[in-house]
Amino acid sequence: LLDTTLKSFRSRMVASLLMYYANVKKELGRDSAIIRSMHAACVESDLDIRDLDFYGKQIKKRFQVDNALNLAASSSDNIETIMEKAFHEVQKIGLDTLDEVKVMHGAVSHIKEQVDDMKGLMEDIHARLPPRSPSSSPERKRAKVASGPPPNPQAVARKPDSIQPAGWGSFMARSQKQQQKQQTKAELIDWNDLGGWDTKTLLLRCLKNNEDFESDHFLRGKLEVGSSGTTRRGRARKVLRHVKLAAEAMDPSNKIYFHPRFVPKEDDTEERKAYFTEIEVNAARWAIAVKDQYFDRLKVHDNIPDNGPDFLKHKKSQSNQKMSITALGSKLENKLD
Repeated sequence: LLDTTLKSFRSRMVASLLMYYANVKKELGRDSAIIRSMHAACVESDLDIRDLDFYGKQIKKRFQVDNALNLAASSSDNIETIMEKAFHEVQKIGLDTLDEVKVMHGAVSHIKEQVDDMKGLMEDIHARLPPRSPSSSPERKRAKVASGPPPNPQAVARKPDSIQPAGWGSFMARSQKQQQKQQTKAELIDWNDLGGWDTKTLLLRCLKNNEDFESDHFLRGKLEVGSSGTTRRGRARKVLRHVKLAAEAMDPSNKIYFHPRFVPKEDDTEERKAYFTEIEVNAARWAIAVKDQYFDRLKVHDNIPDNGPDFLKHKKSQSNQKMSITALGSKLENKLD
């Protein structure tokens, strides 16, 4: 039916939902049933949730243009008044769009200026470098260095300030400032300690640092080399996979909390805060569900009855089970099926 009789209705309904997406989300919150359903549909369609607001704005603009006459009309207006109001509606939309284009053009111009500055500095550096002798081939240079006396470390430690190109100091200062800014912005984490973290801490840090646990590059270069690093990576991945399954079993739209591409952009502070708060509130519940599922399977595997000493011992072990990545991950490594 959706592809035949209801096709036109479906398209208009989707357009209406998107057009008022930002308003509904602001009024009801991202945890409302309609917003969660839209997010789930977005995930299933392999779209980026962060683009829904943009789609809604574009649809609203088109709607305003197509319905300018109806929006401008009132029962007491004659046709000339209606046309004039409609013209002003369309003109306003055009001016708003022009403002957006100007902002984009300004951003592009700023980037171009930065590139031109960098290019000028590089050309200045190149111009001040000593000319290369055309008769000095790489082979002759290597032979000369090999046969000559060892260089004086103090003499070659650095070039004299007199031959540094103009603007080099300010260029280096900007580069260092940018690096310091990026370092301050980044969360300094010793990932080798992840075995002692709980699920909430691991999931939040993975999302904030663009770590996809389903990727082959998961935590590459962040763990010590060797079997211990491999074990940590494997347990972290196994725990997050099971927690994701448990979360999706409770609500399919929870899928958005397990991949960095669904994390709201940094300039959308309220949306980003709400996103991470949702994880902070629910991560422990998802992890407990994983623990309970494991002990239910263990009970079946070991043929533990529903009462008696063995049952009480099993329930005590379940109650005392620690929830760190190492403790939970080592349990999940057991083959019970």
